[in-house]
Amino acid sequence: MHWLNHVYAKGFNLRHGRRDHVFGKRYGSKIVTSDDQLIRTVRYIALNPVKAGLCDHPAEWPWSNFGQLRDLAYGETEAVPDAIRELVAVGARLAAELVTT
Repeated sequence: MHWLNHVYAKGFNLRHGRRDHVFGKRYGSKIVTSDDQLIRTVRYIALNPVKAGLCDHPAEWPWSNFGQLRDLAYGETEAVPDAIRELVAVGARLAAELVTT
């Protein structure tokens, strides 16, 4: 993959008169260290398609689980298997935070 990206970037830059790396600075990452930071991060991700004008509400975005998490937060879904109950509960609480704030 490194070689493929390198060759593509060199060709792209040559065709378009560019010098920078084509795939550089695509995204960043930070370690989430608190519940508050986790809530802000989930809110940021869920609201991106809304801010971009792709949908009116995060639950409408088809590539997001926000709607399912919101339904879990309000008890409007089927029972959750024990193996993922705690993880889903955390996601549901985060969705509830996003909806209420």
